[in-house]
Amino acid sequence: MDWKRNFLESSLLRRSTNKNNPNEVQAKCVDLAYSDMMTAGRYYSASFLNDKKKICSATNSAITESNFVFSRKIIEDISLLFCDNTIGNGNRYATGFGLAQKLINMTFKYLYVFSDLIFIDKPIPDFSSCDCPLDSIIIKKAHIKDLSLIHISEPTRLGMISYAVFCL
Repeated sequence: MDWKRNFLESSLLRRSTNKNNPNEVQAKCVDLAYSDMMTAGRYYSASFLNDKKKICSATNSAITESNFVFSRKIIEDISLLFCDNTIGNGNRYATGFGLAQKLINMTFKYLYVFSDLIFIDKPIPDFSSCDCPLDSIIIKKAHIKDLSLIHISEPTRLGMISYAVFCL
């Protein structure tokens, strides 16, 4: 299993990240999540109200101040850094909330993966509540019973819409 950990560390954190500095590893987790979020948001980045540095710094601070407890409030606060409401129009738009949700979810996933490098002097947080309740929201809105959401695909090119795949 050590080779898997080494592979993840070297491929994601790379040599430029000091793995002995928990704050640097945590900041890198936010940076990686921002890059992931930009797969959907890159078409709208010119319209963001703030730059990457400000968004990542605020995200890092919000998560730390929440003591690594996931909340909808973090998403709502960070969403205001992207835009007031929506960017774009018609079928080609993004919401600040959607972009922030992706950023926060991915950040928590990276924090979980690299938790042993970040939480050296303190207990590792309970990451079980880190996922947005998107599954239940979609299922309720679609009035679907006895199904579970197994996959959410982010748009990978302009004009594509996120879709959900359900299974029995």
